[in-house]
Amino acid sequence: MLKDLRSVEELPVVLDWTIGNKSCSNVVENNACQGNNTCSDFENGLGYRSKCNDGYEGNPYRGCHGIDECKGFNECEQNCINTEGSYTCSSRKGYHGNGRTNGEGCIANRTFVIQNFRLLLLSTNVQ
Repeated sequence: MLKDLRSVEELPVVLDWTIGNKSCSNVVENNACQGNNTCSDFENGLGYRSKCNDGYEGNPYRGCHGIDECKGFNECEQNCINTEGSYTCSSRKGYHGNGRTNGEGCIANRTFVIQNFRLLLLSTNVQ
């Protein structure tokens, strides 16, 4: 397999690490994880890790920040509104619907023009 590494310029390395030797429940108040992330115990021994929550990115030990989902690919047909950790879609004026390409999308409003007409009402007194 690995016979001659003299000509190899790059070699992948897998780094498996944890913080400390306690579990998340033991370090609830004083752990290395910062905001908008989740602490998880290491499956193969002692220690814990932090991972940014869905909708966030960055270094979980320095603080995760919200991703602007509207800048990249999203499922909005017309308007994309970035929210904390997610996004919502809406339709422009003159349209209705949830604005999502995988939902009802944006449907043009229908307007009906009613022609002007006169209505003559007659009243009779019958005794």
